[in-house]
Amino acid sequence: MADYGYSVKQTSDGGFVMCGINNSNANINISLIKTDEFGIITGLDESNLDENISVFPNPASEKIMIGFPDNQISQMKKIQLYNTKGQIIRLVHSENSKITYIDVNGALSGFHIVEISDENGVLSKQKIMLTGK
Repeated sequence: MADYGYSVKQTSDGGFVMCGINNSNANINISLIKTDEFGIITGLDESNLDENISVFPNPASEKIMIGFPDNQISQMKKIQLYNTKGQIIRLVHSENSKITYIDVNGALSGFHIVEISDENGVLSKQKIMLTGK
């Protein structure tokens, strides 16, 4: 597996736009990330990720559910929930499950990124809004 950061450019609003590639086992994922002037992620675009993985509800307040297609149920997966500062706030491992639940009670309200990966690399990255209670 190889990760390549190709370009980082400062934008007129003081933030940055970054482009990179993750190449793992013949799957190539291209990422485009936009941050504001403080480094907080304000935009994320990923290509070639598995669109059959569902993250719901969105927005969420108490728990989020990740639904996997039948061909991925038996694979071990790592699910990470990131805040906008790029910090991991939840980490869950899932295997032999069609739906995995993540407790988000106590997490700060706002946008977060759910990243799902297996031994071959990232399967899905999705934005989710947490609303708290």
